[in-house]
Amino acid sequence: MVSLESTLESTGSGRLLIVDDEIETLTPLCDLLSEWGYEVAGHTSPKDALKELKEKDFDLLLTDLVMPEMDGVELMKATMEIDPHLVCIIITGKGTIQTAVEAMKTGAFDYLLKPIEWKMLRPILSRAIEVRRLRKAEERYRSIIEDQTELVCRFLPDGTLTFVNEAYCRYFGKKSDELVGSSFMSVIPEDDRAKVKEQIFSLSIESPVETHENRVIKANGEICWQQWTNRAIFNEHGNIVEYQSVGRDITERKQIEQALQESEVRYRDLYNEAPDMYHTLDENGVILECNETEAKMLGYEKEEIIGRHITDFFTEESRRLFEIDFPKLKEKKELFNLPREFIRKDGTTFPISLNVFPVYDEDGKFTGTKTIARDITRLKQIEEALERSEKEIRTITDTVPALISYIDTHGYYKFVNARYEEWFGMSKSEIIGKHVREVLGDAAYNRIEKYIEQASSGHPVSFENNIPYLYGGNRWANVSYIPDIEEGGKVNGFYALVTDITERKQAEEARRKYLERLKILSYRLLEVQEAERQYIAKELHDEIGQTLTGLKLSIDMLSRLPTENITDSLGDLQVAVGKLLSQVRNMSLDLRPSMLDDLGLLPALLWHFERYTSQTNIRVLFKHSGLDKRFIPEVETVAYRIVQEALTNVARHARVNETAVQITTKQNNLIIQIEDKGIGFDLVTVRADGSAAGLHGMEERLTLLGGKLTIKSSPGTGTRLTAKIPLED
Repeated sequence: MVSLESTLESTGSGRLLIVDDEIETLTPLCDLLSEWGYEVAGHTSPKDALKELKEKDFDLLLTDLVMPEMDGVELMKATMEIDPHLVCIIITGKGTIQTAVEAMKTGAFDYLLKPIEWKMLRPILSRAIEVRRLRKAEERYRSIIEDQTELVCRFLPDGTLTFVNEAYCRYFGKKSDELVGSSFMSVIPEDDRAKVKEQIFSLSIESPVETHENRVIKANGEICWQQWTNRAIFNEHGNIVEYQSVGRDITERKQIEQALQESEVRYRDLYNEAPDMYHTLDENGVILECNETEAKMLGYEKEEIIGRHITDFFTEESRRLFEIDFPKLKEKKELFNLPREFIRKDGTTFPISLNVFPVYDEDGKFTGTKTIARDITRLKQIEEALERSEKEIRTITDTVPALISYIDTHGYYKFVNARYEEWFGMSKSEIIGKHVREVLGDAAYNRIEKYIEQASSGHPVSFENNIPYLYGGNRWANVSYIPDIEEGGKVNGFYALVTDITERKQAEEARRKYLERLKILSYRLLEVQEAERQYIAKELHDEIGQTLTGLKLSIDMLSRLPTENITDSLGDLQVAVGKLLSQVRNMSLDLRPSMLDDLGLLPALLWHFERYTSQTNIRVLFKHSGLDKRFIPEVETVAYRIVQEALTNVARHARVNETAVQITTKQNNLIIQIEDKGIGFDLVTVRADGSAAGLHGMEERLTLLGGKLTIKSSPGTGTRLTAKIPLED
């Protein structure tokens, strides 16, 4: 204690405010204190002192108790309103000691009696200045404590709170005087109290600090989480006398931790139960982690996979590719959709697709990979099925006898079948990607452009046209354009189906001409029939009619002759009857020889040649093969009439004494050829001047049976007539 006082006496520091209405006391006191090293301000007026206190900071107020303007107690109260930590000392006489004691109760630090003993003054001032410093320090400490967002409290070993800061009060929704004196355990749920006590009461001199987390109950009943750091305070005997605790609310952190834990559980579930396989490799390709899906797919437990090299589960080809791919990852290259094959534990394999992502540390060093592996067995099956289906469709489209293509809305080929190669002489690869105009040519494109525009706008189109293709010449085509329209109405292009109908059109044209010829033939038949009637009528009238008239006259004459003269006239009648029979027989043979129906074509022709030669003196050189059988009546009739008409023309126009007839069967056809070395004729001229009625008749007969007539002749070279008649099986 002596050493402390001597230290205090040796120096003086601090700012002192001295108030005394007696100048003879004030002046020497101020001078003395200034000599002791204090910064001193002296006033005889309390009001002046208050005014200066408002303008400057002072550590100590030394005031007289009794003053006329304001007594010392009032001044002290006024100064404490300005500076609550100002230390006040009362100077009083012996008669006012009781008043000075009362002043100390009001807040004065100490009092001095007049006359002042200087030896007593110095230590009192020193202690007062020290109290001032302690108050300022306490104010700073309390300011720090009160301004903290953390909760600060002190409590006794039995849990009774001795101090709580403002943050503590705000948190629990109570005032300081409501909390101080109560147990801090009251805000802790019962289930947590035993654990909290165990942790706090475990503190010792060797381990005076501990931190724990516990739940608390707020004033509104809300359960929150706090983290507390507790420090034990010991007395000189090493016993705990108090605890000081600093706490903070960690509810949000706990909620985040719980959310993270739940998220991690969900992630782990997703990771392990994901349909895809996941694994992590180190920089050498050793498996560090894999999900349950991969383990199940490979037929192993996870523990059997982790730690092994990834190539242990690859096929030989996949191992070879790994050695090529893995170094690329060190160059920060991600690898996508790598087709590989895994080997299961049972030795079977299955296809996979790998997406590999390199992993680097904060220095950019390659540390391994993260890989997503997808089983593409089903995808491979679908691809194979699609490939087969595409092949089947390609086979079908390539064998269909039509052009099939797909054209986009800009007019470019996206697909063509094999028929395009046949039509245009270009390969599919040469056609695909080209514009329709480029493949078909300007003339053809101009003819179909309007239809393409309609199809490209979403309207189905069908048409027939004779199209002048750039490659392949003119072709009649039946064309259908079918738009490819999405659900939303967007037109992507159209399908084109083009069928070559040139032969059909030619057949239609041939049929039209055939019908025209048939019509002409009908008229011709009527003409022939009428001519036959005229011929028969003429023969009946001119020949048979006259003969019958002569017979009638002769018989009438005989009826008037005497009986003895009848015998002489019967001879003439017999001659006339014979002539009549011959005329009737010739007419019948000219119309149709009965031999043709009874014996067939060959006997009828032989008879006709003999009769023809006897009538015209033109010898017939006849060769034949395959006529030893009967043909259908229509064929025999047409063959006979063609030979008959041709020989008639020879007799009328050729001016020859010999002609050749050759009839053969060849390739299910009956071939008739009549040739002479006569004067010949110009076929075009004969047809033009209308003198070819016989030729027309032959053509018409052949047309009815699907046959064909060919005539080769020119003036001075003779004539060759060839007729081909189809035979039925």
